[in-house]
Formats: sequence, structure tokens, C-alpha cells
Amino acid sequence: MDLSSSSSSHSDNEDLENKEETAQQWIYRHLVEFTNCEDSSAKSLVEGDVAPLIQLVTDMAQTMCLFVTATKPVVLDFSAIAAEPIPLPVPEETKTAKKKMKKKGKLKALKKKKNKTKGSKKALKLKKKEKNVPVIVEPPPPVVDATVDMIFEWWTHLDIPPHEQFMFVIPKSRVPNVEAKFDELYHVGFMKNRKLLKAALSCLDTVFYDKTSFAMKIDLLLLINEIEDRKMSKELVFERFILENIARNFNLNGRIRNIDSDARSITLILSQTIQTFCFQPDMGERTKLLIQLSFFDIEFLGSFPDIRVTAARLEKALDHISLLQFLYKEEISEWTRKTYLYLLDLFSTILAHEITKKSQYMTNYSPENKVEPICVSFKKVVQKLVLVSREVFETQEDWSATNKVSFSFYIVGILEEEIDSIIEKVQEMNSEARDMSLDRSAMQATKVILTELDAYLQEKCLESAVESGNLESLRSLAATIVKHNKRLERVVALY
Repeated sequence: MDLSSSSSSHSDNEDLENKEETAQQWIYRHLVEFTNCEDSSAKSLVEGDVAPLIQLVTDMAQTMCLFVTATKPVVLDFSAIAAEPIPLPVPEETKTAKKKMKKKGKLKALKKKKNKTKGSKKALKLKKKEKNVPVIVEPPPPVVDATVDMIFEWWTHLDIPPHEQFMFVIPKSRVPNVEAKFDELYHVGFMKNRKLLKAALSCLDTVFYDKTSFAMKIDLLLLINEIEDRKMSKELVFERFILENIARNFNLNGRIRNIDSDARSITLILSQTIQTFCFQPDMGERTKLLIQLSFFDIEFLGSFPDIRVTAARLEKALDHISLLQFLYKEEISEWTRKTYLYLLDLFSTILAHEITKKSQYMTNYSPENKVEPICVSFKKVVQKLVLVSREVFETQEDWSATNKVSFSFYIVGILEEEIDSIIEKVQEMNSEARDMSLDRSAMQATKVILTELDAYLQEKCLESAVESGNLESLRSLAATIVKHNKRLERVVALY
């Protein structure tokens, strides 16, 4: 069935017929499938002006989105409206009689006025002021000739239609293939009830305020319809994260809240926070939510190359916990406790990773290696962890978690001093003066000691010991590193 128009737009329509199914037939098919409308309703759209469809198909940049709004025609039922009585002609005699009656009535009224008292005059004045309020009859709604059961119209504005029902056609993210079918090039869906989308868009505007973009709305529309493709920039990781959780709360299968409340991951903690906000989005709660969402980037702190940047970000996060605790103590105490424990674990993980990386420089020395101070950089972080724990926790059992990290940090400081001392000796052994010497005995002796130390650290797993905060393991590691460092001192002194 060819739904192409035979009018002057025939040449334009030919450009759309580069596939087995024409663009008009494709739109027609989806309209019928989604709405179960009559053929005449869908045909009235695709047999008319299809300029918006032509623009969509010929948009090689795949940036244009197209919507088709769907509304039901309104028909006025005149049978429900009572007909007004038609006025009949009045005979001349009757009119004359009526005039006489009016004159007699006026004379009687004048006589009565003379006999009435002052009080009755006041009553007449009050009655005179009273006016009859005319009854306003609303005009009937405009009559639409219902020749079709659905009215479809193109919507090309840079915004999602405000209509209750609409079909959306959104290009897929991949580069268009001329040989591909339309269903392979576009996401097509239908919103039957705008209620969920409206609520989701309201949350989006509350969170982002004047920063809400059309791309965000399109992503939200796709996600609510369980389409994972995105139009927003891949670099906007934070914005995408918020959209995902808003959509998860308002997807077409109903709200879902399957987030583990005890999860030790900031993204899972924040996911629950966003979904809780979505149940009662309010501008008054927006400030609290934005402070909470500021913790999002600390999930990636372990990959930061600069220790000082990592330390500064941890300090800032702890300041935010103090601020939240001060402003919203009663309603947010559980959230701050959970987030603080996550930061405590994250700090231990980062500390373990950094000290392990530094220990590897002992056996894998290179002049290009940049050895940064670890414990000096993190000293303020540990101090702030102790202070904030007094604000967040109320029991000795909770405080013990912070005390454990604080004690282990002290031992790690001793470990680092010994590791730095060994790295200095290795650096001296690899100096140009030593390299020019024919006597390689010192370098060989150094290599033997460092190989033994490296094997011991791997066996006892330095990283796990620091991360867990096991004090006995850390003391044993410190004693062993001190012993190997003294052996190296003797080697340097002999050679």
C-alpha cells in the first residue's frame, strides 16, 4: 500500500522511498500499532504535509527528534441541551390592557408611599439597592466534526509535547546507514499516559533548575521507556547518573527501590538518596540533596594520580558531612553515619594502595619515579576523621572504627619512613658514580636483600594489612622492613 501523496510534494516523497517501506508507511504502521486507530486517522497525517518527516529522514547528523501528538476529537451532544421556548407574538388589545394595568399600579404605589413612615422609607431605599444578578449561560464548546477517531499532528518544537498522548521518533546514536531500515535507525515509542513522565520531568527541573536541557529531557524519556541509548555527552557522567535514578523511580513498570541501604558504595548510597527525593520533590529539600550529591566524585578518588588532590577532596567531603549534620541532624543522621563509614573505608583503601605502590619502588627503582610523601599529605585527613566521628557517632563501638584507622595510620607512618630510607639507599646504589665502578658487589648484595624483602611483603600482603588496619600484621611488617633496612646500611658502609 503506497500512502505517498500524488500532489506537488511527490518529488519530495520520492526521497523517502529508499527502503522497502516508505517513511509514510512506516509512520502509519506505528500509529496504528500504538493507538489501534482507524485507517482514516493515520492516513490523514501521512497523506498531508509530511515536511517534518522529510526533515527527519534527511537529517544526516541524526540530531532531530520528531513527535506526533494524538488527541481525540470533541463532539458536542446537542440532545443534552434544553431548547429555549420561542417567544409568541402578542395581540394589540393585550398590549393596551397591560399598559393600563401598569398605570393603575403606579398610582397605587404613589398613594402608599405618602402613608409610609420614615422607617419604611429606609427599608425601601435598601430594597432599591438590591439588584438581580443575571444568570450567565456558558456558551457551548466548539463542535468538531468527528470524521476520524484520532487527530494526529506533527510536533517539531525543541521540547517534549505537553499532550497526554504522543508518539516519539528519536534517532539512534550510531552513524546512519543508508541501507538500514527505519526501525534500525530510530527509537519509536508511544506515551499513553503522561503522568509518570510529568512527575519525572518535575524532579528533573527541581534538581537541575535552570540547567535542564532538551537532551536531558530526551534521555529521561528514553530511560523511562527502558531504552538505554543516550543523547547527552558521555563526559556528563554525574548528570547521567542523576537521570538514571530519576528514571528508575518513574519507569513504566512502576517505581522500584531495590537499593541496599547498607551498601558501602557512594553511588548506591546516592541512588537511594535520589529516589527518596523523587517521592516528594521539593525546592526546600533541594539544597540538602545537592550537598549530598557533591559526594559523587569521591567514588573515583582512588584513580587520582596526585595524593595532595585526593587528600584535599577527602577533607572537603568530611566538611560536607559536618555541614549536613549541623543543618539536618535529626532527619539525616543515618545517612551521614553511613557516608562517614564509607569515607573511612575509602581512606584505608587509598592509603593501602599508595603505600604498596611506594614499596614497589624499592625493587623497581627508576629515576623517573616520583616519590611523594603519603602520611604527611593525609595527616589532616586523619585528624578530621577523628573530629567528625565525634559529631556523627554516639557510641564507643562506632568510635572504635575511627580509632583503629588512626592507630594503623601511625604504624603506616613508620613503614613509610623505612621505605623512604631504603629508596634513598637504592638511589645511591644506582648513581652514576656507582655505575662507573667495576666492583658490582654492593649492587648484587643490595639486590639480594631487596628481593627477600619484596617476597616477604607479597607473602604477608602489605596492601591487605594496611586496608584492614590489622595492628599485629602492621607491627610485624614494620619490624621486618626495619631489619632489612639495617642490612642495607651495612652494605652501603662496606662498599
